[in-house]
Amino acid sequence: MSAQNATPLEVLQKYWGYDGFREPQEQIIEAVLEGRDTLALMPTGGGKSLCFQIPTLCRPGMTLVISPLIALMNDQVKALQDRGIRAIALTSELDHRQTDLALENAMTGAISFLYLSPERLRTEIVRARLPQMPIELIAVDEAHCISEWGYDFRPAYRLIKEVRSWLPKVPVLALTASATPDVVEDIQEQLEFEEDHIIRKSFARENLAYRVWPTRDKFGAVQALLSEHEGPGIIYVRNRRKTQEIGSFLQRRGLSAQYYHAGVDPAEKAARQSAWTKNEVRVMVATNAFGMGIDKPDVRWVLHWEPADCIESYFQEAGRAGRDGKDAVSYVFYDARDGDQLYERYVEQLVTEKDVHRHYDALMNYLHLPIGSGAEQSFDLDLKEFARHYEFDLYGVYQTIDLLDKDGFWHLSDGYKERSYLHITASNRSLYEARLRHPLADKVIQFLLRSYPGITEEGAHIDENRMAAKLGATPKEIRKELEQGQAQELWSYKARPAADRLWMTIPRQNTKHLPWNRKALSDLRSRKEERIGAMVEYLELASGCRSAHLLAYFGERGTEPCGKCDLCLGRKDLNDDALWTYLKGSQREWNQVMAHYPGKSEEIQSWIRIQVEAGRLHWEGPELVVVNQEKN
Repeated sequence: MSAQNATPLEVLQKYWGYDGFREPQEQIIEAVLEGRDTLALMPTGGGKSLCFQIPTLCRPGMTLVISPLIALMNDQVKALQDRGIRAIALTSELDHRQTDLALENAMTGAISFLYLSPERLRTEIVRARLPQMPIELIAVDEAHCISEWGYDFRPAYRLIKEVRSWLPKVPVLALTASATPDVVEDIQEQLEFEEDHIIRKSFARENLAYRVWPTRDKFGAVQALLSEHEGPGIIYVRNRRKTQEIGSFLQRRGLSAQYYHAGVDPAEKAARQSAWTKNEVRVMVATNAFGMGIDKPDVRWVLHWEPADCIESYFQEAGRAGRDGKDAVSYVFYDARDGDQLYERYVEQLVTEKDVHRHYDALMNYLHLPIGSGAEQSFDLDLKEFARHYEFDLYGVYQTIDLLDKDGFWHLSDGYKERSYLHITASNRSLYEARLRHPLADKVIQFLLRSYPGITEEGAHIDENRMAAKLGATPKEIRKELEQGQAQELWSYKARPAADRLWMTIPRQNTKHLPWNRKALSDLRSRKEERIGAMVEYLELASGCRSAHLLAYFGERGTEPCGKCDLCLGRKDLNDDALWTYLKGSQREWNQVMAHYPGKSEEIQSWIRIQVEAGRLHWEGPELVVVNQEKN
């Protein structure tokens, strides 16, 4: 399981087959082995996970890894297990018995890595067992999530302070690929570092060109981009409907493309991700969670169909291109209207103080709680039904829940994010005998085996509603059949919670004197406005260097121009001979010319107008045709 007493280099060679470390991995590993609290700032694709995996395997004991995404945890655990390293993730995929067994294994030192989400730190079983484990390191992935100044704040990350109080001599390694100077300071304060200790690798990506493409014709521009750039890529959009619209548009034009979002059937999502990873599909149109944790270093380009809501998100998503060190490009399409839409989407939709009070009163009435009651009680809560009942905006309700969660009013479970999970454990003979019981059992078993690859090996997330629709049954009938199968030990089945679970920590308050932090709401609005303002400023830069501007945002000032962003290229003289050679190669649409000459929009427009007036070029529909280059 472990290469105890081996050197970091020996562990690296034994399990990963590499001959040496990337800078500054070795320095971070040495700090961990010395027992120092450390904040590691490294760019996307910089090999952050090795910085806690290697030292763990150099000595006895285990590492507790706190990570925000189930997919990311599962990918890292599988990669470790494939190398013969004992690791497990405590996720919603495990039933109570499996969770208990995993924690028992951790307590006896039978595993090297225990992964869990910060929300798991609230559960009694975890809180009772963690102090008894041989934990030698706490690794905090995506550490910016602990900071309210960060772009992806998750209140549950603040629970890590409690873990430190249970394990007072255990050092912390915090890791992030996107933190501003304020966030860097806040991470160390929130994690209670004994002393400031930062190991930083420049966030600069010398192989990655950042380019902004001003256009109102995004569908025309994306075709030009795909004709200009080879290799696999990702198109990021901000909602599910748009992923399908763009994916279908590209497919109709004979391009190799698929779309991916949380609403796609799990088995189909896995198949699409696999096809893209293996380069069987060239373009993945996806919402922004796609790509995190996926081991695909040869992504040649990333496109943001519309701007991200902040530079941190944009920088992290753009950084998924070119992780193999070869040249790659990150584009963002930008229309002046996009800036207004960002503000409308992320600032104007924030709740007001009046909204918070209305939501709170309505929720307390919905739960039938009079003033002074409800403390230390828990309730099943269907937030969608609650919002529908009172005709509230669901997004606004979630904001209120989150704001008052931070002030200690309550805690809402993450049940709305969970999916049912099933792992077939019975033999083929037992399954065959079960199929003979009655027609629905036969249909359910065949559907499970056909629709969910790996369900007999590692298990799979399932969707009872989809199954019911396909099999002509009700969801209730399907759940009953699955529960019967579990009782007969055909499979292990963990149903998604029927509702969220709200734990009240204080009694209902009089709304006139509601003790919540109103400043938190105004601060949230200010931070949203600042981040959107910084994003729009970046998009509308007319001079300088995009890479240098991004690095300055993260506190790296005085860097040299990259020489390959649209602004840097725009300063280079236009070469007439090269432009004529390009145009004579084949008929070109305007968007194609823009893709080939980023940053030259006005100059090329003027040049083309002169050539058309001189009769050397003319338009045939949307395409430029060379008539006679030599014509005077």
